[in-house]
Amino acid sequence: MKDSCEAWKRHKDPKILTWGEYLSGENLVEILDKKGYFKDGMRICEIGFGYNRFLNSLLKREYQFTYVGVDIGKNWVDQANRKHRKNKSIEFLEGDVRDRDFFIKLGKNRRFDLILSFVCLHHIKPTFAIPLRNFRLILDSKGLVIFDLPVVDKEKDEKVLEWEDAWARNYYLTEAELVICREFFKLLTKFRVQQGVHNRMCFIIRPWNVIRK
Repeated sequence: MKDSCEAWKRHKDPKILTWGEYLSGENLVEILDKKGYFKDGMRICEIGFGYNRFLNSLLKREYQFTYVGVDIGKNWVDQANRKHRKNKSIEFLEGDVRDRDFFIKLGKNRRFDLILSFVCLHHIKPTFAIPLRNFRLILDSKGLVIFDLPVVDKEKDEKVLEWEDAWARNYYLTEAELVICREFFKLLTKFRVQQGVHNRMCFIIRPWNVIRK
């Protein structure tokens, strides 16, 4: 099984992966804006910001916010910091969503109202449970996590299984919801976002504030 996170570290050409524009850029920002998830003063952390599609789209709107972008690829972090160096409300950090120590350090003196992750968590194997556990370390007690996953509605065929072995996980809906529940998060709502053959489910969740470790 390949490690697609390691492959992303070496990836440098933004023209290669254009299919995610609808799933992580202007269209997704418009959907979430219409649903009322953005407001002035919000503290945002985006995990796996990649091409900066989400941030670039959000900056076109008139919200005032602080933003921390986290990505495993040093190349993308360096590019983003150069591009946005004049904006003191925006910061980019190199970090691995699986690294608990990174999130402990990040959460020592700050909390976030929104943690976002698009076209990212399906690359974490065996499941996205570890990222959810780490998100708790930086999420405000009333904060939200918004993320997406590729979902399949029928039995996985050979093509899907081959893709999973090479790059990333597809989830049955019940399977994804079980991971959310087991990590003490409440599923508030979900909706489909589709581009061509790419069928994804966007989940909006909030922690059950029983335990914070």
